[in-house]
Amino acid sequence: MKVCIIGCTGYLGSAIAKHLSDKNIQIIGVCRTIPKDKTFKNFFYKLIVGDIRDEKVQKKIISSKSTTVIYTISLNHIESEKDLKYSVEVNLSPLMNLVNRLTKKKELKKFLYFSTMQVYGNYSNQNIIKEELPRNNKNIYALTHSMCEDFLLMTRNSSNLQTSSLRLSNGYGYPVLSSCDCWWLVANDFCLSALKKHYISLKSDGSPMRDFIHITDIASAVEKMIKRTVKVPAVLNLSSGKTMSMLEIAQEVRKINIEEGREIPIYIKDKKVTDDYVNKKIKKFKNKKIFKISNKKMKSLGIYPKMDINNGLKNTLKNLEAAVE
Repeated sequence: MKVCIIGCTGYLGSAIAKHLSDKNIQIIGVCRTIPKDKTFKNFFYKLIVGDIRDEKVQKKIISSKSTTVIYTISLNHIESEKDLKYSVEVNLSPLMNLVNRLTKKKELKKFLYFSTMQVYGNYSNQNIIKEELPRNNKNIYALTHSMCEDFLLMTRNSSNLQTSSLRLSNGYGYPVLSSCDCWWLVANDFCLSALKKHYISLKSDGSPMRDFIHITDIASAVEKMIKRTVKVPAVLNLSSGKTMSMLEIAQEVRKINIEEGREIPIYIKDKKVTDDYVNKKIKKFKNKKIFKISNKKMKSLGIYPKMDINNGLKNTLKNLEAAVE
């Protein structure tokens, strides 16, 4: 088994690379630059350095004789909204060109693509979000991912390549590489703020609901997918199946810090709030209609999230604390 990870220095790619390397799976990494981290190269059998839009880089990937390709790269939400043409050039075109060439390689069996829950649009008014829910793109980020999904589905239906679009909820957890841009993620941001600023600040009332899945569970899910001996599903939600408000996550981070002897207040719209106020708000949010991202199909494949939110946040804070020291 030989696995090629495109975007191996990113938040997802590096975590997947480490996990698969620990399982003694041969990995080929594709990245634009090699990070300074001395242990990074140990994860890989081979590294291909360059831009995925470069034809020479794509040729190297094609000649690598990988049995599975994992595609993790895209502009983030903010960058995607700035310029439609550029977003298509980065998020869509390289994938289409590469996959079109890869279908001719008999040794390649699977192509796993990291998509986004945003392809469902605003699903907060839904009860259960299953893979069968019609897509309803509301922004360029979602649109380009949805277009990638459509191209991969067409490829799946017209060739022997097993393609699968993994719709990721909200990942969190300490990164494998310090260079990873992951501290804008809600749960990670709260942890970083607690240790560096000694408070947690919410710009909203904390009511937005999210599903959070730890980065180690994401990596484990990928392992299950590449080792699966029967056909992988065309689309799969990657989620914990548990919905929490942002305020509940903030309160969880606060409680963990208190256990460690650190008093970390919570501010909502620049106003410091009490635990009594926070707990009443959380209870109120829970009494409202709450959506759930279904991970039933995920579990049917033997993929079960193991890191609960409390232990996931504790692990993030512990690693952050060690890094700060």
